[in-house]
Amino acid sequence: MKKMNRFLLDLQNLDWQIQDNETPLRGDYPRFRRTELLTDGAKSVIPRKWLLSSTPHEAISEGPEKRDAQKFQYSNCIKIKACPLISKQIYSGDRFLPCRRGYSFEMARYLLKKDDTTDEEEDTHVIDVCEQVDSLDVTYRRKALRAIMMERAIMPELNQDKILRFSGSIVRPRDPPRPEYETKGSWKCAPRKWTLIGSAEKMLSMPDQFPLRSDNIRVVDWSCNDMFAVTDCNHLNIFDKNGEKLSSYKTNFNKIINVKWSSDGNKLIMAVSTSVGFVRNVSMLMLYDLKKKKILWNVDCSCILDLTRKEGCIIRCICWSAHDRQIVTGCAGKISIYEPNTGKLLHSTYEHTSDILTLSFSPNFKHLISTGQDKIARMFTWPELTPCFDIKFFKPVKAIAWHPKVPGLVCIGGNKSGSLSLWNVNKCAMTAYVSTKFNGRVENLVWNKLSGELVVHWTYMEGDNRYAIVAVLASLNRIVDVLPLGKETQLSFLKFNAAHEQLITFCSSNVCSIWNFFGNDKSFKGHRFTRRKQGVMIHNPIR
Repeated sequence: MKKMNRFLLDLQNLDWQIQDNETPLRGDYPRFRRTELLTDGAKSVIPRKWLLSSTPHEAISEGPEKRDAQKFQYSNCIKIKACPLISKQIYSGDRFLPCRRGYSFEMARYLLKKDDTTDEEEDTHVIDVCEQVDSLDVTYRRKALRAIMMERAIMPELNQDKILRFSGSIVRPRDPPRPEYETKGSWKCAPRKWTLIGSAEKMLSMPDQFPLRSDNIRVVDWSCNDMFAVTDCNHLNIFDKNGEKLSSYKTNFNKIINVKWSSDGNKLIMAVSTSVGFVRNVSMLMLYDLKKKKILWNVDCSCILDLTRKEGCIIRCICWSAHDRQIVTGCAGKISIYEPNTGKLLHSTYEHTSDILTLSFSPNFKHLISTGQDKIARMFTWPELTPCFDIKFFKPVKAIAWHPKVPGLVCIGGNKSGSLSLWNVNKCAMTAYVSTKFNGRVENLVWNKLSGELVVHWTYMEGDNRYAIVAVLASLNRIVDVLPLGKETQLSFLKFNAAHEQLITFCSSNVCSIWNFFGNDKSFKGHRFTRRKQGVMIHNPIR
């Protein structure tokens, strides 16, 4: 018995000796860190928030009051205290699960289900033009109501983006409200917030000297000096914006095919055509001076010397280069460049296998695009006229518009399903595409320099009838306004004036209409800008 007591005493001394040497302890003897030692060498008692494996079961099962008051008889045992409950006001939730207190789950269900549509409705590459035009008023009313609700915080959950929030802060409405969704590849634009185009400011009825026949071509062009030239068979008439005739000229050829004002608005280039025999067509260029009211020069198209072309040629498109330095024409697959002062042929090259329909310069005059009856759109660098790339379409296209502020961005209107495609000339790639639900084609495209909105003139078939619609687009899949025209109205001309505040249209009934593109909206009309003769805007509010 004495040996056993002596052995236990030695064992106790041994344990304390091991503890002083900082060797890990076992059993009920805790190990204290050096930072827990007091200055006098005594060991401090630090309460633990966890239990040792040797803690008596009775200490765990007792109530917190009893445990707090309990005094253990062993000096090497720790005190066990109950942890106070965290109040709900300061509880931040589990670190893996967000706090859901004060969250509207009804709005969360709406956010989850509002885009639950069919595959056809989710297809952003198809636009229902007629449906969007008919629902413009309803769309803007909903947007106005939403803006008012967000401004007055009637439903704070209306503007929540997330299904679950990680903070309990109150959702505050944003200012300005969240904008509408834009498709990928949309252009730089400052779209309108309500319909602005009302009735036409002016409607001018042009005199009809000859009855319009199926083979008669009536072409129109608007100058930067608010004058427009109208052809009637082989007659050229020039009117001001009030409909008063300023000048007229009659050619000896059968008909005038195309006219184009110079950028200064003082000269007018005309492409005329006549028939030789029963088949061959002969084309000629004529430069008309408005101040002198006479023809300065005329020159035959070089295709007249090509006897292998039995059908001849027709100059269908004309454009001026920067500062009116050159005149570029397109005829039977050939692009020709002329000197404006003398009419001398500077250069000509065959780039298409059939008639060229459209020629268009980029706003910085670094690129030139042409389209032809061969269903190809070809891009060139200017003035080298080096081909960059070709675009093959299913049908010939003739509607082209360059973005006024984004370099190298061009929109091409298709002749099948009324498609619109955006092309980046610098990357030689298509950035966006959309087609319409109706069976139609794009007749005209114009881009507004002030707002960056795209005006598209579609024609589509319903049975045996062909109808027209002119819509204003903020992106490829969003219509923001429409020109209030009758469905049966057939437009032959669509262009902005030099200030880009008015839109000029000419229909087959020989009526010219002038529309205020921004209506009476002061937010657009209040911008100060200076108009040059070339129609270049110094100030541009496109963001």
